[in-house]
Amino acid sequence: MNLNVFNDFPYSKRYYCTHPWMFFRECWINLKNAWMRATKGYCYTDLWNTDDWFLEIFPKMLRHLAAEHNAYPGSSPFDTPEKWERWLTEMAENLEYVASDSDEENEYADEFTAVMDNCHEVRKETGAITYELDDKGKEIRDKYFNRAKEIAESQQQLLEDTMRELGLYLRNLWD
Repeated sequence: MNLNVFNDFPYSKRYYCTHPWMFFRECWINLKNAWMRATKGYCYTDLWNTDDWFLEIFPKMLRHLAAEHNAYPGSSPFDTPEKWERWLTEMAENLEYVASDSDEENEYADEFTAVMDNCHEVRKETGAITYELDDKGKEIRDKYFNRAKEIAESQQQLLEDTMRELGLYLRNLWD
């Protein structure tokens, strides 16, 4: 969540030189979003991807709490500050992993991208893109999608486990 209104511009500088009114429009939108975040804690653009917003903000909050806390629960299983910090850091790491791009972990991603870049062909009559894959390309595609499914399932399971555990100690997340 960034309150800097001059930070988030979707177009290039060249575009704003030829369309100066868009610069002022984007400034107005960014100011409005910053005001909404300052008064409500979120803005309407955060609602477009609430899951992304949560997975970006909450791990940062957990890490900050781990680094800057003044207190800890003091009872089992967090009877020392070190255990509390370790648990907060672990929860943040789990959420960051869930938010990470699964292609970074998919060992078939580069091969799949290369195969798909080299095999597309546009139909002249409809303009639709069709993909002609040979047997090796189909094998790489299948490996890629199977691995992507495995990663997505493991991330989902980790998210469910992490949220369940956070739910147990949610009332302790204060400083």
